Amino acid sequence: NYESFTKDLVLNEMALKEFPSGPEPGESAPDFEARTLEGDKIRLSHYRGEKNVVLTFGSATCPMTAGSIQGLNELYRDYHDQDVQFLFCYVREAHPGERIHAHQSLADKIRAAELLRDEEGLEMPIIVDDLKGTIHRKYGKMPNSTFLIDKSGRVAFRALWTRPRVIEQALEELLERQEERGTEQLHRAGDRHAR
Repeated sequence: NYESFTKDLVLNEMALKEFPSGPEPGESAPDFEARTLEGDKIRLSHYRGEKNVVLTFGSATCPMTAGSIQGLNELYRDYHDQDVQFLFCYVREAHPGERIHAHQSLADKIRAAELLRDEEGLEMPIIVDDLKGTIHRKYGKMPNSTFLIDKSGRVAFRALWTRPRVIEQALEELLERQEERGTEQLHRAGDRHAR
């Protein structure tokens, strides 16, 4: 959590090292366990062999998150009953301020996630990362990335910034190839496909 956010924080981090982008297409998706806002226990590995997973990261103070919610809701409505599990992982605030501060407790973070769900109308299940950002760190710490994880548990596609139409194209390609080949996995090799 940043007490306040400035572009200098990102520029300094990028100058010190390459900004982490998380697992690449073809790599195993890091497993995690979390609870939804409704209290359901989620473990990524439970979907292995059963469903593809669209895992999106974001927060209430991230403008990129806000800009993607309508498109994410449309994707969720169109695909959630097609062997696709959608999960939104609530992470640290991208731009904490007067209304939503940096989280001091898990209860603070849960309230912020509920605010995002209620005010923006986010429809998919929301999991809340812990204060250390354990899940977020495994996936590269970008404020609004999305990972498409195939049924084998491998990253099929990653988008460093969530753009619903790009996610839809990748998801449609994955589902088509799985149907054509009768396979449980298809991954795009290399970053040239990552957005």
